[in-house]
Amino acid sequence: MNFDSRIPIFWAASVFLLLLSMLVNSRLALLSLYLVLLGPMLIMPALSFKTPTLILYSFITGISIDALFPLSYWLFVYGFPVIGLMIRSIRGRFRTETSYHSILLAHIANFACIALLSISQGIYFGQISASLLQILVIILLSHTILCVVAPWFFSFQRCLFQLLDIEHAQKDEFSAS
Repeated sequence: MNFDSRIPIFWAASVFLLLLSMLVNSRLALLSLYLVLLGPMLIMPALSFKTPTLILYSFITGISIDALFPLSYWLFVYGFPVIGLMIRSIRGRFRTETSYHSILLAHIANFACIALLSISQGIYFGQISASLLQILVIILLSHTILCVVAPWFFSFQRCLFQLLDIEHAQKDEFSAS
């Protein structure tokens, strides 16, 4: 497997989005609210990478997220490849040329990330039912903000590829059909 030159660009854009959301979360922490905007990080790589490259990207991004989140175990190292492969498997059912399909996929991936985070924290602390209202508010807030952030993030990734003069969508096995 050759190293794909698009991995560092997707990774840098994902870390940038994560750091921006952490800045917003530092202000929202006073209200016990948080933005979870992890879904868009997986969409463009899942649409353009082959499976081994997608798993490598997901693993690297998962390590970065786990390093920045105060979790005691590797939640996103294992969760991101599964969510990325799930998005890749349903990719054929969507016409991804239109941006709203990518946004819909971002909502699906983001909901999976929130569910993964909520369930794991509920199991770890043993109080998932006690924070159900807060989880619902976080889902509503995150997905409302995601409607604005996802198109910006996808355009940001495309602009990075144009700026660095790298083709962002190489041929893979889905291109033949």
